[in-house]
Amino acid sequence: EGLIPLREQLMSASKLPFSQFPSAVVWHKTLNLDPYLWCNVIVVAGMLLSALAAAGYGSAPVMAGCWMLYLSLANVGDVFLFFQWDSLLLETGFLAILFAPVYGRPDSSLQPPGVAVWMLRFLLFKLMLMSGVVKVASNDRTWLDMTALSYHFASQPIPTPLAWYFRQLPPLLLQLGVAYMFLIEIPLAFLVLAPFR
Repeated sequence: EGLIPLREQLMSASKLPFSQFPSAVVWHKTLNLDPYLWCNVIVVAGMLLSALAAAGYGSAPVMAGCWMLYLSLANVGDVFLFFQWDSLLLETGFLAILFAPVYGRPDSSLQPPGVAVWMLRFLLFKLMLMSGVVKVASNDRTWLDMTALSYHFASQPIPTPLAWYFRQLPPLLLQLGVAYMFLIEIPLAFLVLAPFR
C-alpha cells in the first residue's frame, strides 16, 4: 500500500469536487481499474506525450496533456511531490501551454504572447528570490554565517566530478561564493523584471 496509502487518499478525495482535487487518478473507479495500475497508465501516457513534444509536436493540447497528467500525479503524490521543483515543473508546464501553438508544430518564427513572456520572467524571478529568501528565513547558521558551501560539495545529492576539488577551496573563498549566491538570488533577481535586456 505504500507509506501514504493511495486508496485511502482517493477515498477522502472522492468527496471533493474536481476543482479542489484535480487528478485524473480519481477516474480509476469509473474505468474499473486498480488505482496503482491507473497511475502507471498515467505515467506512460505522460511519457508518450512528452516524447511527442520533444520530437517537435508540442502543440497546446499536447502540453496541456503533459501538465494535467503531472498535476494528477502530484496531487496524489502528496509529500513526495511537494518539493520546490515539483511546483516549478507545474508552473513551467502551464506556461508551456501558453507558448505552444494551438495546433500543429511550434514555429520559432512566431513570437509568443507578451503576457506569456512576462509570466515566464515572473516565474524565474520568483524562483530566484524564493530560493534566496528561504535560505535566510530558515535561520540555518550555515547560511547566516556563510559557511554552507563548506558542506554543500560533500553533501549534495549527486556530486559532480569537480565537487571534491571545490570542497578543498579556502574557507574565505567558499564564504565569498555564498555571498555571491545571495547577491544573485535576492537583490539581482529583481533585474529579471527590468524592462531592458
